[in-house]
Amino acid sequence: MRRHVVLLFADAEEPPDIRTERMGSSWFWRNPPLPAHRLDLALVLDLMGGRASPELRTAGLGEALFVLGTEADPSLSALVRDLTPTARVEPVRLSLPMIEVMPYRPGTRFARSDYHGLREHARRPFLFLTTGRTETYHTPADTPDTLDYDRLGAAARWVTQLAMHAADVEADLGWRDLRADALTDARSLLRLYGAIEASQRVSWLVRRALAADRRVVERLLASWERGVRPTPDTYRALQLASIRVQAALWHPSGWWFALW
Repeated sequence: MRRHVVLLFADAEEPPDIRTERMGSSWFWRNPPLPAHRLDLALVLDLMGGRASPELRTAGLGEALFVLGTEADPSLSALVRDLTPTARVEPVRLSLPMIEVMPYRPGTRFARSDYHGLREHARRPFLFLTTGRTETYHTPADTPDTLDYDRLGAAARWVTQLAMHAADVEADLGWRDLRADALTDARSLLRLYGAIEASQRVSWLVRRALAADRRVVERLLASWERGVRPTPDTYRALQLASIRVQAALWHPSGWWFALW
């Protein structure tokens, strides 16, 4: 390999430390053991191996591994595309802004994992990898027996392949902050609505609100495919639709999410 591979296990990632200087990974990126410019790529893993819900499996997303951050540079997208397909792993690309937006807080972003300090301090290329939240997330039922170990093993093999490829690729990897791939985001988001349609647990109010969102997303995607450039307002509409459908899939009975 052309590059070294370093493993980091950070602590203090949960509230009240997340997105503060007390966060373990933030401390690490402020006090790195090597110059930041020597970091070619970080792979940040969070919420890996959760059991896909029946609704996600019906929608064809039972083996999805969400890959966020490729929007920062074409070299990062190419890195993922280069990989040999792995059984039980389907990489699904999303831009980080699709999970970082918050209702009523335009112009702000909320990092969801340990890439926060890396982005704010080191400002080097990274990818955030996750299979997503499950309904047991942060509950007493979030126990080891709820993991899908076959899925976790498949994801580990895919991540290993990605790390080995990144460590040996000749090209330099680029990174630019505040980027988004609106077309890819809209296409990935539309796949999530299939899980809502398959669910018998989503209330009629949530279902109606999300159906309206879906029509908006379809119109946005159609216009962007015709060559219309996304604007901050149209992309924010996509972001808010994304957060609403994520919330509904995380807590199907949470009708209040539809009111954002």
